[in-house]
Amino acid sequence: MIPASIELIARAQRSLQEQDFRGAALLLDEALVHEPANRDLLQMAGVIQSIAGAHLRAVALLQQVADLTPDAPDAHANLARALWRAGKPADALHCHTRLDELGVQDLAMELDRATLLSELERFEEALASCTRATDQAPKHAGAWAARASALHELKQYEQALACFDRALSLDPAMPSAWVNKALTLHMLQRYDEALTLQEQALEVDPENARTWSNCGATLLRQGQHERALACCDKALAIWPAHALPADGKFRFEGESARPHRQYIATLFNRGNLLVTLKRHDEAMATYARLIELAPDADYALGAALFSFRTACDWRNDAQWLQQLEQASRDGKHAQQPFIAMMTMDDPGLQRAVAERYVARHVEPRQPLWTGERYRHARLHVAYLSADFRIHPTSRLLAGVLEHHDRSRIELSAIALGSHPADEMTDRIRRCVDRFVEAGKFDDRQIAQWVREHEVDVLVDLMGHSSDARPGVFPYRPAPVQATWLGYPGTTGLQSMDFLLADRLVIPPGEQQHYTEKIVYLDGCYQCTDNTREIADLPLTRQQFGLPADAFVFCCFNQSAKLSPEMFDVWMSVLADVPGSVLWLLEDSPRQAENLRREAVARGVGGERLVFSPRLPQALHLARHRLADLALDTLPCNAHTTTSDALWAGLPVLTCTGRTFAGRVATSLLQTAGLPELVCDSLPAYRERALALATSDRGQLCELAMRLQQTRLLTPLFDTAAFTRQLESTYRSLAALRATAATA
Repeated sequence: MIPASIELIARAQRSLQEQDFRGAALLLDEALVHEPANRDLLQMAGVIQSIAGAHLRAVALLQQVADLTPDAPDAHANLARALWRAGKPADALHCHTRLDELGVQDLAMELDRATLLSELERFEEALASCTRATDQAPKHAGAWAARASALHELKQYEQALACFDRALSLDPAMPSAWVNKALTLHMLQRYDEALTLQEQALEVDPENARTWSNCGATLLRQGQHERALACCDKALAIWPAHALPADGKFRFEGESARPHRQYIATLFNRGNLLVTLKRHDEAMATYARLIELAPDADYALGAALFSFRTACDWRNDAQWLQQLEQASRDGKHAQQPFIAMMTMDDPGLQRAVAERYVARHVEPRQPLWTGERYRHARLHVAYLSADFRIHPTSRLLAGVLEHHDRSRIELSAIALGSHPADEMTDRIRRCVDRFVEAGKFDDRQIAQWVREHEVDVLVDLMGHSSDARPGVFPYRPAPVQATWLGYPGTTGLQSMDFLLADRLVIPPGEQQHYTEKIVYLDGCYQCTDNTREIADLPLTRQQFGLPADAFVFCCFNQSAKLSPEMFDVWMSVLADVPGSVLWLLEDSPRQAENLRREAVARGVGGERLVFSPRLPQALHLARHRLADLALDTLPCNAHTTTSDALWAGLPVLTCTGRTFAGRVATSLLQTAGLPELVCDSLPAYRERALALATSDRGQLCELAMRLQQTRLLTPLFDTAAFTRQLESTYRSLAALRATAATA
């Protein structure tokens, strides 16, 4: 070695002692000018460049070392680590192939290989490497922690938890193992334990972005939305300090431009939380950033579309809707089932989305009920829901619960979620034999409760709506498992036996779009509560900013159901009915601002849209009587909202869609005896709305009068008769299952 190199290396070593890795790297590069083929100098420089974060430079130097000494295991091991840090795990794995050829099987190599395989999402192979590592070194804590992580990725959470415990028994001071154990507890739905560990980890390392992110995800599951959002924001604030270089592009592990999946997951959670908190401007900005960084991130496109539609910001709607539909048809995880139900007018596509979602997120289980015969004096029916509170589902269901024949039906209500109790919760408690607070139960605990209490018919009221627990049903805790009322679509679960519907929402011949066997109820599948109070107050149009003499159209659907296509029709009608207005709910100032802008773009003055806030139910029902005609939406109809309008005596105009969600209002109107208000196309819908507001105004008055006079006589509002039919259906399904079990 020449004297100049020796001096430069000595200076580099002093820089290393001072933790000045960049300075050391520069000095070693200068030494290489003098000795460009010095194998030891190349290797030292490559390793230091990697530590200094110059990963591509490290790869170039260490590749030279591997080329100079192809049979040296350390050359290929160092190159593999540099390639991984440069975000090239596949290339790094090729180095391990060479190490295999050289017969290297030590612990460090197995753990490095496991890391690479995990990065490539080849988790079975990663687990095999980790298992070999623990076999070689059964007292090595890091090996057990790596094995636990591989098991976690394979969703073998109980086994992962045992391995984390083994690792921590060997080394209790391993922060990453505590953090990852908390994540496994989260996946086991043991959220309180997970949160305790996460908070402890943050006390030790308050600048760990990953822990803040995990903590946010756990708090989200517990319904602590404000705290969860704060955690997500903290994580995202920490990450860019080392993840966003000067050019502003997100980079992972150095110079590779692939976003880290947990960063993306945190953005996704942040967007969802902001939607829940009705902070729509921030939600839209978050989703836009998410799509910019990772346009193919799971469920991102669907969540973004839903967020923008909630705010009625349709500027990119057509483009995003087309991308979303195409991605879903291509088999990607582009949207969750609830979003597909709201936005897609294709029942086959909705089934594909649901089945794909379930395949990823709902594990197969060993059945808890295996054919045993129950001999109960009363049929035991359990309803499973997170919405036993002031909620549209409970407003429909409460009357049925009160009309159940308790001499023949034993009732249980299994309450999910973390919502506080209210007067509706208290009403439901009085209707049932057991009210089970199961929000903190994991799926297996819920299923075990159902099996231990010998439930004959387990009725899911959730589908894929918020706080749903589809993971309960693969345990097969009850002989009969059915879904009804709360979700107008298929669950995609093979373990869900039946879907209760009617012949209008799922016409015969359309059953292939549902994984469940369709059970048809007579009339409308949707129950109603004919004791709902309508406030007896002298309301006036002036109180709500409505014109006294003009025609008032209304739509009290949630804003996410509104679409540019329906709005085109509505504005065309307003343009042809002088002085008419459209009355809408206002959930945010931005929503109203966007809709007024859209109206002006269609040649209608923004002042012809009238917005009102949400009101208590009795007062909300009463204000319907100030409108002339309610307008329905596609591809997702008004459901409880249609029932509300008809109960209040307000006619509703609908257009029949192709999906369950797009045919509910048709079923309600037909059962209410108002088939004149059902259209089969949007052009027909437009012409009917225009006629009812002008030339057929007398017919509209006659329809409204007929509804007022006969609503208590129509099958739609005969809660007692509906309940008798429902009970008969439950008994038939239980008998069918009992017969099949003994056949």
